[in-house]
Amino acid sequence: MDKTDDIYKEILENTNQLIQYSTLSDFKMCYANRAARAFTDHENADYEGEHCYKYMMGLDDICPFCPMLSMPEGKVSYETEVDNGKQVFHVKTETFQLDGKDYFVEYASDVTAIRRAQQSYEQKVNEIFQAIPEAQGIFYLNLSQNRVQMINGIASVIRILQNEEKADVLLRYVSNYIPDEEQRVRFRELYDIDALIENCKKNIPEVSMESQSYFSDGSIKWARLIARLMMNPISGDCECVFYGVDIDDEYRYRSQLKLAEQTICQAQSEQRRLAEQARFSAMISQIRPHFVANVLNTIQYFCETDPKLASKMTEKFARYLRNNLKAAALEGPVNFSEDLEYLDNYVSIEKVRFPNIQFEFDIREKNFKIPPITLQPLVENAIRHGVRHLEEGGKIKISSYKDDEHGCFVIRICDNGVGFHSDKTGSDGRVHVGIDNTRYRLKKMCDATMDIQSTSGKGTEVTIRIPAT
Repeated sequence: MDKTDDIYKEILENTNQLIQYSTLSDFKMCYANRAARAFTDHENADYEGEHCYKYMMGLDDICPFCPMLSMPEGKVSYETEVDNGKQVFHVKTETFQLDGKDYFVEYASDVTAIRRAQQSYEQKVNEIFQAIPEAQGIFYLNLSQNRVQMINGIASVIRILQNEEKADVLLRYVSNYIPDEEQRVRFRELYDIDALIENCKKNIPEVSMESQSYFSDGSIKWARLIARLMMNPISGDCECVFYGVDIDDEYRYRSQLKLAEQTICQAQSEQRRLAEQARFSAMISQIRPHFVANVLNTIQYFCETDPKLASKMTEKFARYLRNNLKAAALEGPVNFSEDLEYLDNYVSIEKVRFPNIQFEFDIREKNFKIPPITLQPLVENAIRHGVRHLEEGGKIKISSYKDDEHGCFVIRICDNGVGFHSDKTGSDGRVHVGIDNTRYRLKKMCDATMDIQSTSGKGTEVTIRIPAT
């Protein structure tokens, strides 16, 4: 028997439950296990003969939450929960007699974490309910058990569904209030019980959609249908609060706003397009008039002195005008080889006007794109501001190659003329619009850069770098 007592005592000492028993008449302790003694923060103090409320709780009188005070009359066993502000215990109390004396024993289990989690969860649910605006219907559903826990709202459907117990039946019935078949099918896919449980397990807090719906007054309005998903920390069940709110005014406002934004975007896009076109057209008109006048004068001169040359020059000039008009209408870049063709017509004309000027081409790479009419204004500047002023004529070299090290295509236009400054006005008092516009279009269309190095008396070098990407 002594050995059995030792076994029982060892079990009591090593359990996580707080166990103590006391006399019923005066609440004096007879036994407290290790967990109960540890709870008191003075576990090494002798407890035998001490009042349980003094030893366990440090009070001078019976605990106001003592289970013995709440035990129903005639009962010998009672269970309750005790919350002392710091911890929550589930307490089971039983009375018994031993050697003619009455005793009571308490078994207390710490359920603080569970109850705090439950309180936090209940608070979260209450906050959801408080945040919901006036809704046609509010349904609190246990998805895991496919059970309706609460129904509320102002819609007529609430009365019909008041006694419904199955969550999936309720949601399917709600879907019948969506007049559009496509939206109704989507609703049933989103708010399928299994789909909602899967989203809940993935910690997705909300599933929502907007749809036209029948309202209690018989009207059809836009509504936002929302399922707020939660995992109950006590039961482990997936639960949700499902509700619908009227967003008809909001939807109409958003539609009007979207239409206005589209109109504004279209107007801005057209404005940008017209601005780009105007800038390009201005570039064409600004850098060409003097050239056109000079060519016509040259043709007129050769009509009297060399009619065949005049005829050939007229043909090239006509091709030059067609190409430039075609290029002016383009909104995007062209192949480099195509821009070389535009340049060829221009150079052919200038060779007649300035026979002493030499043109050299070193084209090693053509497989890339540049803005239309890029080379021509740069060569024109080389002639007009550079080599044309040399009595013995001059030389202009146009080259292209790929710079693999820096990942770009390179175009160079070099002359051995008198040099000029691109940031200053020319002799006619105008800014070199050809250079300014070319630089702008290179950046705009190709994200390219253009660098100009000019030395007085030695010439000018224009370098264009176009990203290979």
